[in-house]
Amino acid sequence: MQYRDVPFRDDLPSFLTHEDVLEYLEDFSRGIPINFNQTVENVERSDGQWKVPLIEGHPKKKRFQVTTHHGTGITEQLFDIVFVCNGHYFEANNPYKTNDFHGTLIHSHDYRKASDYQDKEVIVIGAGPSGIDIALQLSETAKRITLISRKATYPTLPGNVTQISQHVKKVVEEGVETDDGTVISADTIIVCTGYFYKYPFLGDNILRVKENNQLVSPIFEHVVHADFPGSLFFIGLNLVTITFPLFEYQVKMALAFATGKAPIPDRNTLIDYEKNQIE
Repeated sequence: MQYRDVPFRDDLPSFLTHEDVLEYLEDFSRGIPINFNQTVENVERSDGQWKVPLIEGHPKKKRFQVTTHHGTGITEQLFDIVFVCNGHYFEANNPYKTNDFHGTLIHSHDYRKASDYQDKEVIVIGAGPSGIDIALQLSETAKRITLISRKATYPTLPGNVTQISQHVKKVVEEGVETDDGTVISADTIIVCTGYFYKYPFLGDNILRVKENNQLVSPIFEHVVHADFPGSLFFIGLNLVTITFPLFEYQVKMALAFATGKAPIPDRNTLIDYEKNQIE
């Protein structure tokens, strides 16, 4: 998972915890001019010019006007190129958000540490990467963990982790009910059912999310906006990948298009990529 020429510390284990990865990213980002504590409110095309032209007589052309909100107010800036790197792990897909559960129900997005569930009985819905990671961490602190998913078929798990290969039909007052009518009780439910793509700062005239929130459109090769192939790029859309090396190569691809080092495909090729993916 490491970036090129920036290795993880030698003393770290082969299987990294999320705390290890966070520390790696914090170390990697030191010195990079990141404007934290700002919310991007809007990104749109604009005919505006720079207040101070970069070059005398700089020609007027469409740019992206980016509006941000921060502690001191609203800021509007013009940019020639925009990289959208907000990822797809912040808009939780929680089909059980509306419920009558008497305990605590959260999405995996809000899970932080296993010690918060000391001696608790916990249901984990979903057995993908987040579900199994959380279940294994909880096995060291929680009293009992029930991992429920049609994918819950792991061969070996700690003794206090029970697997149920069922779909959760609904959340009830005492816990959950599976498709076969079985009711499992718990103090806490952690929902690990993934995320939706979401871009609240981009209007429908620029970007659309289709196919049940699983397809960002119109994007070429998961990176390049088909309408603005030299100026609007998306990093990290892919769901199943080795993340950081992929991001690095996606940025290189985008920069090659933006600087003219790589030829931009013709319009038909850009548009047809999405159609071919759906088919």
